[in-house]
Amino acid sequence: MRYLTTTYILFVFTISSVSAMDSAELNMIIEKVLANRDKRIAKEWAERRDTIDSGPISSGRECHSRLAGKGTTPRGVCVDMVSNSWRGPQMVVIPSGNGIEADFALSKYEISIKDWTMYCVLSKTCNPESNRARDNEPARNLSIEEIHKYLAWLSERTGKTYRLPTHTEWEYAAMSDGRQFGCFMFSNEKIEMEGNLYLLNSGVSNKWGLVDQLGGVLEWVTDNDNFYAIGGSYEDDNSKCVISLSIPYSVKRDDITGFRVLLELE
Repeated sequence: MRYLTTTYILFVFTISSVSAMDSAELNMIIEKVLANRDKRIAKEWAERRDTIDSGPISSGRECHSRLAGKGTTPRGVCVDMVSNSWRGPQMVVIPSGNGIEADFALSKYEISIKDWTMYCVLSKTCNPESNRARDNEPARNLSIEEIHKYLAWLSERTGKTYRLPTHTEWEYAAMSDGRQFGCFMFSNEKIEMEGNLYLLNSGVSNKWGLVDQLGGVLEWVTDNDNFYAIGGSYEDDNSKCVISLSIPYSVKRDDITGFRVLLELE
């Protein structure tokens, strides 16, 4: 059951003490309470949505090549604004090398439920998540089509080019220091991130500032117009927690696949 405030619990208790009621009547009262709570949350998001500016806004912390390789420091994290009060995903700049001809920026974390909820509110194209306790989980159970719509919206809001990374770009960024990085084993041959399977800030960063490339959720990448989910997820055993793990795209949504976004630098 979703969270009820003490006031509402007392309210229900008071009513039930005055007149005996069956479980169906009690459930009706609880649903009304929850509906009112959800309306307040929706109103809060709507008020924030109304502050949208009509065009791209400078954050003062845009991504540039001079930040390449500095993503482990606060000053090395860059960001674009998607409205006059909301920022887009936190990004780190990956330096060129090993066949990658140009620097590019990649989201420091997988796109979160908070990022996705912001998109739903501002674009009015999907239903925002009302449970704020899930803000820091990776967004998942999404189709490639939905992700492409998000990328197109992010590009339109910022005036820049956001897309999925290619398989080569993702693997190069993940192998910043030439080794697997980001897996934690705790129990039952399952990968867990500090005892919590989902929270985005539960891992540690690699040399370039990327967090949770492995051991959280699989991530979507492109390869010659095909799509793959790569990296080990929290459901995989340790032998599969490798950067080279690659699963061809399936139309089936699942709870173990998320994504990062790549920003092409000008």
